[in-house]
Amino acid sequence: MKRRLTIALTLSLLLALGIYGAVLAQGGSPIDLNSLPGGGWWVSWQVQNVGTQTANLQVQALGADGTTFGSGTASATIDPGAGLTFIPGNLNPLSPELEPGFIGSAVLSADQPIVAIGFVQNNQVFDLGVPGGLAGAAYQGVSGDDAGSTVAFPLVKLDWAGQSTTLYIQAAGAPASVSVTYRMNDGTEVTDGPYDLDADEMKVFTPSDKLGSPACGSDAASTPCLGGAVATSTTGDIVGIFTEHPTVADPAPFVLSTKGFGPNDAGTTLAAPIIKNDWVGRTTGLTVQNASTSQVTVNVTFTGAPPAACAGNTYAGTEVTLDPGKSYVYFPTLGNMGGFPSNCFGSATITGTGPIVATVNESGANKKTVYSAFATANATKKVAVPLVKEDWVNRTTGVALQNVGESSTNVTCTYNVVQSQGTNPGSVTLTSQTIPAGGAIALYRVWTNPGQYGADAAKLEKSFSAVICESDSENIVAIAQEADLSGQFDIKNYEGFNIQ
Repeated sequence: MKRRLTIALTLSLLLALGIYGAVLAQGGSPIDLNSLPGGGWWVSWQVQNVGTQTANLQVQALGADGTTFGSGTASATIDPGAGLTFIPGNLNPLSPELEPGFIGSAVLSADQPIVAIGFVQNNQVFDLGVPGGLAGAAYQGVSGDDAGSTVAFPLVKLDWAGQSTTLYIQAAGAPASVSVTYRMNDGTEVTDGPYDLDADEMKVFTPSDKLGSPACGSDAASTPCLGGAVATSTTGDIVGIFTEHPTVADPAPFVLSTKGFGPNDAGTTLAAPIIKNDWVGRTTGLTVQNASTSQVTVNVTFTGAPPAACAGNTYAGTEVTLDPGKSYVYFPTLGNMGGFPSNCFGSATITGTGPIVATVNESGANKKTVYSAFATANATKKVAVPLVKEDWVNRTTGVALQNVGESSTNVTCTYNVVQSQGTNPGSVTLTSQTIPAGGAIALYRVWTNPGQYGADAAKLEKSFSAVICESDSENIVAIAQEADLSGQFDIKNYEGFNIQ
């Protein structure tokens, strides 16, 4: 039986936003998909086989209008637990290779369960990127289970502090009539649409299309330049992602991206594995959105985690009531995080009296990133993390694991090495780590600490892997955060995949 993973939106965003310029959308009208500032943007992606047998991968290439591109299909094989890396024009393990000039989307299917992430960046690698490009972001591929009649975006910016949001909505396999409603903090509510999209066609939405360029002011709680958005289809299902980026920059120093929330992503309890207040110079903001059609009351508990001095302490955030579609931001300087102290690293548990969704933005030293909080009802005891770097080309990935259960649990992670600058060790299983109920741990540069993670951890030096983490009793969630060890380049976050 084939498992189908639609990363159509991610690739239609990324490859179309790359070096190829504009494409034709509905009705033959050109839409400039190079919506990120400064140019030089390119995409790579990573696929992980999370099954028990070799996966026979099929890749269907579609143009941005949803029609077949070039030969249309390509294939590859992936060993159990292992990963496959694609970089356009340079690292292309597909057979046949995707033709040069590909703009559009890709639908991946396999005879084993698979997960995938995409990366958008403008740094120079091979013949890609732009001089001075430092920006990069990562995001999940979208599976068929993520599609629905709505996609929620808790945080939308319209040139707020020089940053803006762009939304990318795609018809998921069938025609869709799509609108986007913006609800801004000054009470403005406006709808853009409807637009009729063909199957697998994608449309770009920007708040300025309907809201223009209002005076933002300085009060975040009442500005017309901050708010949330909900995309709605009255016919077929849709999926969506967003980017946040400088409104104007050449080259852009940062970009943020993650998927929007479909109906299955909302829940009454959410988990956010990474929360920071001036932790190593970086701070997070938590944005919670009411994803229901009636008022919802929201509460947040922040919990400190090792190695911070605040580990084990809990802090109660301000209780708020949100109207449908409205958002609220928790941030240290707003005084609404219950005293979550400076120099603290931890996690958050968010509860609502109705369905809610949330994102976490992180910033510091002109490097920014974002991730989506998890509905705990969707958590499992097993998480896949498709790309984890251990000082690979001066990049390293920290994996934050949060226990969303009511008792402590032991978590064991296996690194399936894709490439290594030394002898490839194949797979390395770390010593199990204990996570308290509601708490989190961070796996960071594990190769440097064999005393904690086991002697074989040292074999991971200068490698990158596809990782599987498994809990022995409670459900867990994970966030991966990739950083440049020199501190020069942007930081990338993506959500781990909960699997069975």
